[in-house]
Amino acid sequence: PLKGASEIATVLFVWLVMLGVAAAAYDKLHPRVDVIAQLVPIKLRIALEIVIMVFVISLLIYFTISGWGFTWSSGRQKWTGLFQISYVYVYLALPIGFGLMLLRVLYHFVLDTKAFIEEWKQKSHVNS
Repeated sequence: PLKGASEIATVLFVWLVMLGVAAAAYDKLHPRVDVIAQLVPIKLRIALEIVIMVFVISLLIYFTISGWGFTWSSGRQKWTGLFQISYVYVYLALPIGFGLMLLRVLYHFVLDTKAFIEEWKQKSHVNS
């Protein structure tokens, strides 16, 4: 086996996972359970969707900020074995991945909120 192959594979795996998470957010491919949301009235569904999105955005902000702190506090103290790469470069995948995901979720939040408002207006016109 190649010396250092597992080391490089580990670094690349971390980056691949975090960039994959951000890419999945780009196309809204993360799994979600929306059976309950489909069964409730439109006004409650809109409110529920907005609350969930605000919660997800809050978590992503927390993970991004925590990721930066973790990267700089822990990463500078640790080096990979053979290549002596600072773990800052490994851990940097966390705030970058969460930050990219946050940007995409914020984008979808704005678009979805506009769509919910339009849907609500249409339902209100039909009912009146």
